[in-house]
Amino acid sequence: MNQKSKVFANASVNKIMWGIPLAIGIICLGTFLVQNYDNDAALYFISSVKSEADQATEISTLNQKGKNVFFNSHGSVAIINGDNSDTVELNGVEIFKADHIGLSYIYPNPDSPEIIIASEDCGGSSCGRASAIFIDLQNNKEPLVGNIPELLASNVKLIKQDTNTFELEGVSTFLKNEFGDFTPIKMRYSRSSGSLNFIPQSSIADYGVFVGQHPDTLLGNAKARDVFLSKMSAQQFKKLRYNMSVSGAVATYNHGRFYVANGMAPHSGGDPSAFFIIDVVRDVFIAGTISKGDFISAYDLSGEDLDPATIDILNGQLAEFGMVWAFDLNRVVNRNVYLHSFGMEWDARLNRAVPIKKK
Repeated sequence: MNQKSKVFANASVNKIMWGIPLAIGIICLGTFLVQNYDNDAALYFISSVKSEADQATEISTLNQKGKNVFFNSHGSVAIINGDNSDTVELNGVEIFKADHIGLSYIYPNPDSPEIIIASEDCGGSSCGRASAIFIDLQNNKEPLVGNIPELLASNVKLIKQDTNTFELEGVSTFLKNEFGDFTPIKMRYSRSSGSLNFIPQSSIADYGVFVGQHPDTLLGNAKARDVFLSKMSAQQFKKLRYNMSVSGAVATYNHGRFYVANGMAPHSGGDPSAFFIIDVVRDVFIAGTISKGDFISAYDLSGEDLDPATIDILNGQLAEFGMVWAFDLNRVVNRNVYLHSFGMEWDARLNRAVPIKKK
């Protein structure tokens, strides 16, 4: 055998020697994947990795029955895709259930999960845009969980500000501006305080500083007052302020999206009463007075101002006065009169509408 043939033969032997373990490895890998699939362990795939170190890894999951588990020394999160519905478990306890739950982002990566952003929708083509579920395993106190219907899960930018502070940037699932564009969304998450709140679209006022205080503190603030005066006259504002003289504290709902307060005029016995609702995401506010069984809005309410979350907050303010927002009429009405037109009545014990009982 000449030298050239020896070299070729040696090379062929080397290829065969390297090929045997490679083939075995491929077979083993295939067996591993098949075994995991058969055992309902769904695989996750990294669809793209953010270029900046302080942003999250984007994930896409297989739409199949299975289970993804992510854990660190603080706890674990499992996303379980079942036959009829999906669930999210935190440390083995179910915290969310929906027709379909997916996985959008993990910070910083699946091997060292701290923050997980999952998605939730009804699982069909007509469901619309999937909203976000926010979970932080690293929270200083206990795992923080937030369901954010307003935030589109597939378009979230997670930016680390410092060790304990993150900002989320994205767009809304359903809220739109006057041009029909989906509303930009910004949120701030603080690990130190365990708070996840919307950042106001307008920089007119930081409403958060008024939470827990008498509403007159907010109404007496020059910057905050400008929000009201953009929709009502000075005389209307003065009357609203007077009708809230006797009041509880300013409260916040839906991760700081809404700031709400109500009260009544001095020595009035509750008539007249007044309230306001400030929506910092849409820069919309609702204010009105209830007097002698009538609701008097500070400005013309429109159905365009009211998404389901806003209506829930509005109805919460109207409930004690026996009023409700009527979708079909696009206005506030007497609750009993409205329900009777549908053969229903309000059951105070159950706190819901029920069919009128036949006498």
